[in-house]
Amino acid sequence: MAWAESFDLTTQSLLAGHDLIAQRLLAARAPGGGDRPSRARGARRSTAYGHDQKGSEAHFRYEPAAFVEALGHFGQAAPFDLGYAIAYAQQAYCRNTFYVFCLPKAGKTFAPVETLARKANAIDDRSALAHGRLGWVLGYVGRPEETLAAFTAALASDPENAEVYQAYGETMSRLARPKRALPFSERVVFMDSCFPPSWEFPRAMRRSCWVRRRMRSPISAR
Repeated sequence: MAWAESFDLTTQSLLAGHDLIAQRLLAARAPGGGDRPSRARGARRSTAYGHDQKGSEAHFRYEPAAFVEALGHFGQAAPFDLGYAIAYAQQAYCRNTFYVFCLPKAGKTFAPVETLARKANAIDDRSALAHGRLGWVLGYVGRPEETLAAFTAALASDPENAEVYQAYGETMSRLARPKRALPFSERVVFMDSCFPPSWEFPRAMRRSCWVRRRMRSPISAR
């Protein structure tokens, strides 16, 4: 098969161009089957993506000032790309942290956090991270069935998303389900060799829960 086509892209439209090229290649390989416009799978503007990456790096430093920095980046990503669901999902993740740790930027109620997470899902219901962040938030407000449904949807959208596995594992530990948490927490290590140090926390949490349960169990006769 021979295919050639030129695309006039700028640094700001480069990410959107990836989707366009993929769509045109599909149309060339399967005439008539790739003509429908595809939905963007991520940021369509490099500025939004850049703020997202800087926000993630700051959040994983796991200190109050870094959380503020992360929220600022995620907040700046949204105006540059209103269709970028992850920008809203990550704001929910950050604000969840403020609320749980009682930091100065925490709101008076948890409602705005859930609103951001649901907005991310409304923008893109195929975003694994949007579903995963909603599951993370719901795990804190004590709605386990909705929590499981959100994480199930996240893995259905992208079964190879390391951040979803990490969030799922930690949430299951927090909901006192260490057996269920283990496969998710352990898999992160093999999925992403550059995982942040903070991702070790749910693995340690799961082991701690398991040890406490064993200590409360009667010792079997040998």
